[in-house]
Amino acid sequence: MVKKKSIREQIKEMEVKSRQQAIEAAPAPAKPKEPAAISFDQWWMVASKKLKLKPWLKEVIAADFKARGLSKDEKEESYNQALEKFGYKLPK
Repeated sequence: MVKKKSIREQIKEMEVKSRQQAIEAAPAPAKPKEPAAISFDQWWMVASKKLKLKPWLKEVIAADFKARGLSKDEKEESYNQALEKFGYKLPK
């Protein structure tokens, strides 16, 4: 004999199914955004104003960064770390 389910049991089953569907349909949590890469020229404009660097240093620093393996588009933090290795530190 097959036992019929009560209305209460049917409602509970429907609620469980709807919860599972809601969990599956929920969007995945957003990943924190990484800082966007900027060009060396953009970074240089900010850094040279803060440190009051001479314009001819741009080529010297660019060559140093290239020797350290940085490309023309990097994160600002990478440029700042390489600048510290060069001998200058940007104020925050």
